[in-house]
Amino acid sequence: MNGAPGPAWQGRPARRRRCGRPSTTTGRYADADEIELLLDGRSLGRRPVDRFRAAFETAYEPGELLAIAYRDGAETGRDLLRSATGPVLLGLGSADPATEERFDALERRTYDGRALAVVRPTGPGKIRLLASAPECAPAEIVIDVLEQRA
Repeated sequence: MNGAPGPAWQGRPARRRRCGRPSTTTGRYADADEIELLLDGRSLGRRPVDRFRAAFETAYEPGELLAIAYRDGAETGRDLLRSATGPVLLGLGSADPATEERFDALERRTYDGRALAVVRPTGPGKIRLLASAPECAPAEIVIDVLEQRA
């Protein structure tokens, strides 16, 4: 079983509102009859699976989102997603025009000795980035994130 989290669980603010709070849709995929979604142990309900997918619309709350798949009433799989609690790494790049590496991987080869990290702050504070490679001294940068002005 796997899932497609809504934007809020990936560290992006949700745009819709439900019960006065940001709302998001999360799709869960499984070869099952139904899926139950739990947020921090509290059931958000069960949905039937249609074409291997069940969608849940829910008010965003940070925490652990657990999806449990069922077939014929028996559990067949679980998938856990935790909300972002700090800066979110959106991707890594290198400017290599012919790379086959994924932008969302946690490691990346450089191109002409260069790499790019794209991060999104979740609030004011400091973001510390550390890059390391075999036979090279580690490189570190600290980014000061200021509070957004109105």
